[in-house]
Amino acid sequence: MLDREASAGNRFSRPIAVIPLLLLCSVWVSSILLSGRPFRPESAPVPTEDGSNGITLSGITDKKYSVVAPNNTLFDATNWMSTAIGPSLFGTASRAADIYGSNNSGGGSNITWRGGVIAGSIPPAWSWRKTHDFGGGGFFIHNAGPIEWQYVRIHNVEDGIKLRETPEYSNTGRWMFRDSYFTAIRDDAIDNDRFEPGTVQDCLFDGVYVFMSEQDENVGRNTPIGSREHNTIYVRRVYVRLYGTNGADGPGKWFKWQGNVPHHRLEVSDAVFAIGSTPRLGWSMETIPPEVNWVGNNNFILWLGEPGAYGGPKPEEVTFLEGAAARDKWISVRNKWLNDHGLPMQNLPADYNPHDAPVMQIPAGF
Repeated sequence: MLDREASAGNRFSRPIAVIPLLLLCSVWVSSILLSGRPFRPESAPVPTEDGSNGITLSGITDKKYSVVAPNNTLFDATNWMSTAIGPSLFGTASRAADIYGSNNSGGGSNITWRGGVIAGSIPPAWSWRKTHDFGGGGFFIHNAGPIEWQYVRIHNVEDGIKLRETPEYSNTGRWMFRDSYFTAIRDDAIDNDRFEPGTVQDCLFDGVYVFMSEQDENVGRNTPIGSREHNTIYVRRVYVRLYGTNGADGPGKWFKWQGNVPHHRLEVSDAVFAIGSTPRLGWSMETIPPEVNWVGNNNFILWLGEPGAYGGPKPEEVTFLEGAAARDKWISVRNKWLNDHGLPMQNLPADYNPHDAPVMQIPAGF
């Protein structure tokens, strides 16, 4: 979340005058898809056949949803949408959902969130600094054990999902994100600044400032990775396109691994990482951390800008493409992911503005 590097200006050539209207239309379409029902408070936890607690959310809300959830809870949000995030249009808060645990430490365990749409309304013209100062994110989860997100759609928020191990640095939390879709993320799509191991798989990040962050904000005397904690984050079948989502600022990083402390290893397989313009902080900062281990021969880095102008990393274990080959590759993997998850394909240019992306629920059953 906290970017300690000095900023460097970069241009943002896409006009933004029509973006608020397009976002409004996207939210209106999503409202129709969710039956236009007003928000209803969640049902009380109901025990399921496997002994877990079930909480069902439905309708549309422009207020932050905050809940203390018992361990072993499944949130069914397949008919739920939040427009809470933003200072204008629909928004009333900087966060869409806060989830706390009901045990003494305040962290939950074995929490699963399934489905739902978070559509923010942060002005696209805001700079990275102004958006960062606004802060917040789609989901804040305070966890002391495993958690999982499935089939979530998140659009135009500062951070997508913020993991807050509770108690801090207890080395007990871990996470999984799967089959989820992020666009127009203004800072970190996955904020893992409390150093939890996890897995992200079968996800599309189509226009985000940073894919994943793990940086030393306040580790101090704490141990970020415990002796009994798994030391690896797995990135499997994940497609990430960086974009300048904040006004005239350029994109950020695929991996924001910062601080003079131990970090998790990253095991990356069958993944595609794309970028189409000069990073906000310059090419010298667009690095691949030494903790990244590329697995197999099906990982790609794509330069979607002018051929020959790429100044970023080209690991030997990764296939690098530029020009028409890179654009075709990105459109292909993006549309296959959308089709596989029951969403309409988007035959738009590979560098289309993610603020214009349709904000639609991933259909139940995928």
